[in-house]
Amino acid sequence: MSKIAIAFDNLLDAAILTGGSWAAGLPLNNLKTVDPSEPARTSDASNASTKFDADLKTSQVVKLVALPHHNASLFAKWRVRVGNDPTFTTHLYDSGEIDIWRATEPFGERQYAEFTWGSKLDSADSADFRPIAFVWIGDTGKIARYVRVEIFDANNVKSYFQAGRAYVSSAFQPTINLQYGAEFGFEDNSRTTRSRGGQPYTDVEIKYRVFRIPFEHLTTHEAHNFGQEIGRIRGKSGDMIVILNPEDTDNAARQSLYCKFQDYGKTEYAHLNDHRTQWIVEEII
Repeated sequence: MSKIAIAFDNLLDAAILTGGSWAAGLPLNNLKTVDPSEPARTSDASNASTKFDADLKTSQVVKLVALPHHNASLFAKWRVRVGNDPTFTTHLYDSGEIDIWRATEPFGERQYAEFTWGSKLDSADSADFRPIAFVWIGDTGKIARYVRVEIFDANNVKSYFQAGRAYVSSAFQPTINLQYGAEFGFEDNSRTTRSRGGQPYTDVEIKYRVFRIPFEHLTTHEAHNFGQEIGRIRGKSGDMIVILNPEDTDNAARQSLYCKFQDYGKTEYAHLNDHRTQWIVEEII
């Protein structure tokens, strides 16, 4: 089991983005905006258009490449490469062509005669699911300057590909993983009132996911250089990506979240070189 990954240092925001073909009103640099309602959108769905390169300007540790809030079709694929050669004749990492949509349940989890292709959402469920496409390069990552992302979705019924954000990050992982008692689920702020006759009426709000993440054993270094820094840098306005277990391919889509802090607790000095804190993050929709 891989440890929780928290991506808050988005190296892409200072990068130079090039390549592909993008709509004039929804340009490639929209991948740097926090608001997913301002996506970057390609001019068409051809493979020549649905790609981009990121020059990080200096070589840095890259563990995660992600595209939150994308519109890829259920059987679309993508390829991610990282390296120090801008032509990618050589590279340090190559994902190969892999599925954009990750599994949402272990194979065979449903009842008899219920079936989903590859344990993925069906078209009806995916309509209001807020997906994150991500490639986990590994717990040690690669020290690289360039990232190339290619999307293969020529049959997308929208005739274009779009994503609300892009993330390239070194992703913090604690020495000791999050504690038992962590919680994840949906919050629903819909309000129900009753008429005089007793009939319930509900003002429906959009549901969103929330993770409660307790850490009981951060080192002093982690508490100061990550625990406090994530709160200082991101506060309640900055965006993050949290992945509970990057290597759990059976539940990857449900265990990854594009989010902001709902609350970030103070760091407690529990014991010598041993600190605890708790974060609550909520989905950006």
